Amino acid sequence: PAYRQYKTLSELQPNSPLSELRLAAAAAGAGRIDESLRIQRQVASAEGTPGPNDPRLWARLWSAARLARLMVDPPPPTPGQPEVDPARRKANIERKLKELQLFSGEGTLVILTWEDLTATVQLMTLDGKAAIATGDVTRAAPVGLSSALIPNSDYARLTYEAQLMSELSDDPIGLVRQDITWDGKSFSVKVTKHSLEAREQKVGL
Repeated sequence: PAYRQYKTLSELQPNSPLSELRLAAAAAGAGRIDESLRIQRQVASAEGTPGPNDPRLWARLWSAARLARLMVDPPPPTPGQPEVDPARRKANIERKLKELQLFSGEGTLVILTWEDLTATVQLMTLDGKAAIATGDVTRAAPVGLSSALIPNSDYARLTYEAQLMSELSDDPIGLVRQDITWDGKSFSVKVTKHSLEAREQKVGL
C-alpha cells in the first residue's frame, strides 16, 4: 500500500517536505484524514523561503483542499461518540480555513488535485477559448496539486480545464476540483470529481 511505502520513505528522508506531503496524501487515501492534516500543518509551520515552490504553501493548499472535502462530505460519526452538530462542525472548518491565511481579500481559490504523482497536470483558466493568466497561480505537480486564486468578479465568467503536461497516460487520471469562495464574511465550498481519460491531454472541469 502507498501509505506504508511513503511512511518508509519519510523515515529515510526525515527532513524532506516533499516526502512528508506525499505521506500526507497517502494517509488521506488510507482514511487517516487527521494524520494527513497534522503532517501538512507540520510542513506548513517549518522554516522556508516564501515563493511559488515553497512546500509550506503547498501544504496549506492541500490542507484547504482536504478541509473543503470535509465540509462537503463529513465523516460518519465515531461509534460510541455523540454526533457533532453540523453548524458547529462547519464553523470549526471555516476557522481552520481562515488560519491557513490563503486569502488576502475576497476571492475564490480553485484547487485541482490528483493522486497519480507520475502525472503533471495543470489547471488552466480560460476566457472563452483563450487561456489567460489571472490571479495567484501555484503549480505543485510533485505533490499532485495545481491552483489559482481568482477574483470573485472573474470567477463565474471564466471556465476551467485540466491539461496534462507530462506524457499521455494509458490509464484514466482521477481529478478533484475544490472551489473555496471567501466573500469577506464566510466561506462557501464546492467539490467535484472528474477524470482525464486514457490517452487524453485535457478535460473541461
